[in-house]
Amino acid sequence: MARNEAGGHHGEEFINGTICDGVWHHLAVIIDPTTNVVTDSVRLYVDSVRQGVRRFNDAGVILTPHRFYIGSRGGTGLPFKGKIDDVRITEGALSTNEFLKARTAGKPVVAYYPFNTPETAFQDASGNGNHLTGSGMTFQGGFASFNGAGHTMNTINKLDLSAYKDATLEFFIRPHTNASSTAMVMELSENIMGKNGCFFVTLNETGPGVLNGSFYPGGWHIDVSQSNQVFAGWHHVALVIDSSLSGADRSRLFVDGMQAPQNPKHKAASDVNLGNQIFYIGSRANTSYRLNTDIGYNWITARVLSPGSCM
Repeated sequence: MARNEAGGHHGEEFINGTICDGVWHHLAVIIDPTTNVVTDSVRLYVDSVRQGVRRFNDAGVILTPHRFYIGSRGGTGLPFKGKIDDVRITEGALSTNEFLKARTAGKPVVAYYPFNTPETAFQDASGNGNHLTGSGMTFQGGFASFNGAGHTMNTINKLDLSAYKDATLEFFIRPHTNASSTAMVMELSENIMGKNGCFFVTLNETGPGVLNGSFYPGGWHIDVSQSNQVFAGWHHVALVIDSSLSGADRSRLFVDGMQAPQNPKHKAASDVNLGNQIFYIGSRANTSYRLNTDIGYNWITARVLSPGSCM
């Protein structure tokens, strides 16, 4: 139940159905006095879907300074039983595509590696069991550091994406000043050219600080997206695979929210599902193209995300 009280009057919304089902849900309460007071000044969303209105009056919305409580009413009544994460209060009414994206347990996120601590670094935080194995990296402050030598990291089992035709691979990268000339940042499959529905991102493939991202149906090289120079500091990278698009547009690379230029000579032959292969981070199949950078907050979503909805 979401309730707004102002001067002794209140408005309420109720959830359609139940969310007490043991999985994570995103909740948002929008307080917007610029809209229709009776129906829209307080809006409740569950997983970005507007919920039903129980009752509103015409008292209007007034926000006043008060202590903020989480998990109870005033610290004494209506105690909450469950888990709460990623709480955010924002000045201004957000649209649904601006809601938090960080909580990633459950679909459509199929794998999430926050690298928070050495003890949990190899665990898939999405809850889908796509855990990693590897050795050599150091973990601190939410990132894994690779030195361009013998560091290895990959999923223990195949990462099965064969049920999907769309995906978004996201991560943060901070290249080291002595990074090698060619490095495999991430790759689904150890033999990208011969594996249907697989993808990769490389660093410095065609020049210093250049990122390249590609997706292969049946071995066809359908896209090479080259970023501007990637210098020191953290950068957000997203490889978006979109089955609704054709040709080179089927896979697009975004760096810090900006789409990288594409190579128009590589075209998609046909639509194709994603692959069911080992997912490697930091090398090509743990044998070559060693990565010499820091990687943070890496996840794969079985959905096409826009720059505004990426992390």
